[in-house]
Amino acid sequence: MGDALKKVQAGQRLEIPAETYNAFLDAVRAERARRHDIEQEPGDEFRQTGIIKVRNQTGVDQDRYSVLALRSPIVTPSDNLQEFKNRVNLDGVKAVDPAKCERFAILLDPLKAGGIGRGIVAGVVPVRVNVIRETDPFAEIRRDSSAVHPTV
Repeated sequence: MGDALKKVQAGQRLEIPAETYNAFLDAVRAERARRHDIEQEPGDEFRQTGIIKVRNQTGVDQDRYSVLALRSPIVTPSDNLQEFKNRVNLDGVKAVDPAKCERFAILLDPLKAGGIGRGIVAGVVPVRVNVIRETDPFAEIRRDSSAVHPTV
């Protein structure tokens, strides 16, 4: 049998074998599932996007949009110099002292304890904020938490 995915020329009679039609449907379903799966395997990210790899070192599973304070690199130059140079990847923990200019990442995916996933460090991303007073001008992360709350 010939190539089931062979292209046709303009004006040529179009005959779609069942194998080809089914392959198209499988591809569409896979793409739709990938787009809507919040636990999908992330693709390669560009460094300038502000998206980094974060390892959940909080000891508990974290929800999507949790906020983690950033610590040391997961991969150090002595572990793997090339990986260290190519990809930003940091340990994420619960904030110890949010007022001390800590660096934070907002998780883009749910992340199991000890797991590595995507976090955003710059840009715009939704996050759940516990609003106490609508007049509060700022929000910050709570000490020993991955939740955000408003501040005056």
